[in-house]
Amino acid sequence: MNATVPANTTGRMIRRVLLVLGAAIALLGTGSVNPAAADCGLGGSCSGVHTQAVNTGYYSLGGTSCGAYVSASGFGGTCAAPGTYSGNFPTPPTWQEIIKMSPGRTFDPCRHQRIDKGFNKPEPPADPEKRAKGDEWLIRICMKNYDLGTTDGGDNLELVFDRVWAFYEGEPGWMDYLWGDVAGSQSTFPFPVIGYGPHAYPVVGTPTFFWATFNELNPDGSLNELTTDEVVPQYQVPLGTDTNKGLDVVLNARLVRFNVNTGEDEGSADCSDVNDWTRPFKTGQDTVEQFAKKTKCQWTYTHSSADQGFGTYTVTARARWQIGWSYVDANGQTTTQMKPLSSKGFSEVTTESRYNIPVGEVQVRGCVLQNQCTRPD
Repeated sequence: MNATVPANTTGRMIRRVLLVLGAAIALLGTGSVNPAAADCGLGGSCSGVHTQAVNTGYYSLGGTSCGAYVSASGFGGTCAAPGTYSGNFPTPPTWQEIIKMSPGRTFDPCRHQRIDKGFNKPEPPADPEKRAKGDEWLIRICMKNYDLGTTDGGDNLELVFDRVWAFYEGEPGWMDYLWGDVAGSQSTFPFPVIGYGPHAYPVVGTPTFFWATFNELNPDGSLNELTTDEVVPQYQVPLGTDTNKGLDVVLNARLVRFNVNTGEDEGSADCSDVNDWTRPFKTGQDTVEQFAKKTKCQWTYTHSSADQGFGTYTVTARARWQIGWSYVDANGQTTTQMKPLSSKGFSEVTTESRYNIPVGEVQVRGCVLQNQCTRPD
């Protein structure tokens, strides 16, 4: 599209990111992702990964040139920054002068980004006419209130995010200067993958110990196991550089609670202490009696699962994340306290992994002590 040249303005540019609530990048509410492997825990069949979210939406991070979104299926955002021009002008050219450098250049205030495979997307439009206008859902980022008579888009430049059904097309290289470093980040929330012991399957009357690792969903749909340092003290998603202060900005997901619902009478094991959920039971090194004194992340079943549906208990590993943002240094270390995305307070997202695990009676206690208990019938 062609654009007219508004009146010139002066002064330092303050870029604001206007995030459109009604046009979601990822679906808000409750979502689910399916791990690549059917067995996502030791000895238990994984029945799916689920998320629940509170205080989600799209936010402009006040006082910065960055914006962010939080949904049940992921979070991310972007920062706007001016580009770097090198040419024959004695002073940096205005955007209008750049457009006129070559015949046929037209200014399009919007650009598109592909949505990673790990994010929920709607079905294609049902209306044939609308469906013919594209072949995939894309994130569209458009500039508003720009001033082509300035060297940086003007003081009132805003970025508007929405989601559109369209054909993905590249853009001419000369537009990179106008856009500068507008780089988006997206990530799904880490979800827990549990292990348990001391035996192959839980048995009545003997403590069952739980532990966990956390996985993230890669853009290609594969899983990536995170290290403890990547989860604690917080999981980070880089947004870019805040041009107002020249500092890097990250989104933080802080693990504030982790528990395992055992499936028996609403029983729950408190696994919030990082020393509990990162400590697996090691056969041959640990004993049941000693390990039971080291961890709260445990449960002793009083009934077998024989009378339950499919002969198993549904065990749910549930992690609650608190979402905010902060500045970081060159090493990724936070330099400020985590701040909420809006005046409503911190956003919260809960990720759950559900497992169908059989629990059996033990006739001979020796099988527990020797870790030789087999799957209950």
